[in-house]
Amino acid sequence: MTQAQRAITLWIAVLTLLLAVGLPALQQHASYHAFADARSLFGVPRTPDMLSNLPFAVFGLWGLWQLQRTPALSKR
Repeated sequence: MTQAQRAITLWIAVLTLLLAVGLPALQQHASYHAFADARSLFGVPRTPDMLSNLPFAVFGLWGLWQLQRTPALSKR
């Protein structure tokens, strides 16, 4: 990455942060949090909704593990 590309990336990040902090929060309808499955398991509310995210976590961790195992391309 060149110095100009890094500077552009930094400016975009700073602008995004300023916009996120400076703009008002988006309002959500009260029914937004009325998830489809409200069952509990072992005292954890909405367990099926939470467990549906488990494959994303597994594949994300697998991807991080693969990145850690792969030698950096810049070290050729």
